[in-house]
Amino acid sequence: MPWRLIRGRPLLLALSLLFADVNHLLLAEDFPNPSTQAEAEKEANSLGSEWKLIRKDRFHNIQLYLRKDSNFRVSVIRMDTVFDAPMKSIAAATIDVDNMTQWIWHLRSAELLNRESPRDIIIHLIINSPYGIEDRDAVIHTHVSQDPRTKVLKLTTESVEGYLDPQPPLIRMAKLQMNWTFTPRPDGKIDAQMIGVIDPGGRIPAWTANIIQRSSLYYSVKNLMRIVRDERYSHPDLQFKVVD
Repeated sequence: MPWRLIRGRPLLLALSLLFADVNHLLLAEDFPNPSTQAEAEKEANSLGSEWKLIRKDRFHNIQLYLRKDSNFRVSVIRMDTVFDAPMKSIAAATIDVDNMTQWIWHLRSAELLNRESPRDIIIHLIINSPYGIEDRDAVIHTHVSQDPRTKVLKLTTESVEGYLDPQPPLIRMAKLQMNWTFTPRPDGKIDAQMIGVIDPGGRIPAWTANIIQRSSLYYSVKNLMRIVRDERYSHPDLQFKVVD
């Protein structure tokens, strides 16, 4: 990466931008990040308990909202968008452990630890970090459910303890939580809302963690919007019922 892209920025910010692929961040005018520690902290301090619209990606139709939650040191993030794919395809892609590296940003590997039920799986994730920062890992519980009347699909993912001992030199993430709601529309498309918290933990300060989580969730959402339209998910063989 050319040095001119990070000259004059604090080192931790430069590293955090590397974590989220600086080439995309600096060129994505519709979805910029704070470029300095002062800007990042000012944005965080402006938040209250209600959702605040921060950014709009008009090309991909993604809206980013933030709010403060005293339970977390980082901001809570919400992204609203529209998927152009059947509900079954969305369900299949989000629980396809073997192919999670194709849409979760900077994911090195995903390993199925336990299938507690057709709708509940425990997964070990390893996330690549930039040079000089320890790679992260997380053990997550993912659950899928659908309301048979409204056809609203919900997918919850949250980091859990007790399934796997720490794996040095990996740093266990302090928090990884994503709650998806997929609501069918009359035109056949799907309104999607993701509310999440990602705290990489370790020595990374909160203002840098906020930039990391925004970037990682944004690119993960955008990648998922693309992958659900892949041919492999056009007629998925799910182990549970999903109604389109």
